[in-house]
Amino acid sequence: MYATVMAALAMVGATGPVAERKEAPNAMATIKRLMESCPRPDPTSSDKTIAARRARLEALVFFIEKFQDARENSQFANTELFAFLQVQREMVDEGVDLAPLPEEALCWQRAGLDLAREHYRWLDIRVRNGAYPVASLDQAADQLKLFQAQYREALARCLLLSK
Repeated sequence: MYATVMAALAMVGATGPVAERKEAPNAMATIKRLMESCPRPDPTSSDKTIAARRARLEALVFFIEKFQDARENSQFANTELFAFLQVQREMVDEGVDLAPLPEEALCWQRAGLDLAREHYRWLDIRVRNGAYPVASLDQAADQLKLFQAQYREALARCLLLSK
């Protein structure tokens, strides 16, 4: 029995009865790294769509950063929380659209999933403390489910392309 348990722990990479859980990297740090891989506008080209889309992506990231900085010290209305969820979706969609490779699109989806998970955890604590209504947490849970589904679809696309 003991040998079976130890073999199972070894298979999952644990070094003892309790495996330490590593924290996921900060979603915003991942998003900033992904922005560096987005195409940059060609200064000699007359096509300004890449520049406009990249500027929009940078503005969305800036909004999310400012919201995250302010959320520790502020109380937001439900409409502001919902706007934050919309900006999250728009930022990930813009990043996916600008990603030149399917693997980079997958990374954008994962970053969005991590960001939605961070927001859900933050909001869950605030709802338990009575600072926000349960409806806000329901919206964040729906956002999390949406990002989970989008991540699974992007992962399936990458796996199909690798065959």
